[in-house]
Amino acid sequence: MAIAARIREILENVGLAQESLPSDVVGWAQVLANVANLLNIRDTELNSFLVTMGDISLRVEERAQRAKAQKESKILLDYTRKAIARLTYLKRTLGQLEEDVAPCEDKPGSYGIKEAIISATIFQLKGTS
Repeated sequence: MAIAARIREILENVGLAQESLPSDVVGWAQVLANVANLLNIRDTELNSFLVTMGDISLRVEERAQRAKAQKESKILLDYTRKAIARLTYLKRTLGQLEEDVAPCEDKPGSYGIKEAIISATIFQLKGTS
């Protein structure tokens, strides 16, 4: 019943009577009435359709912006995780080097810091080959 009333309203607004129209025109009026019901348009004036279509396009644009922001957020999160993993690795390596240097500094007549780091590095290289 609501669709029939919608069709009558649409046709009356353009100055036509449903009885005087061919069946295909009435069919298109039904499609238009269905769209009006789907979009929940209160009247059949053109400005109502334009306002509704503007609202729909804004929603689509907001969704696209939200999707873009989520994608960028995932990329930044991935970079952050990789940076944290790299930092953890570097801290662990620094700790190992400091442990290797400490015994060298305790010896009487010990080497300087640079020499201790070089000797620790050489020791590690020998151990891995």
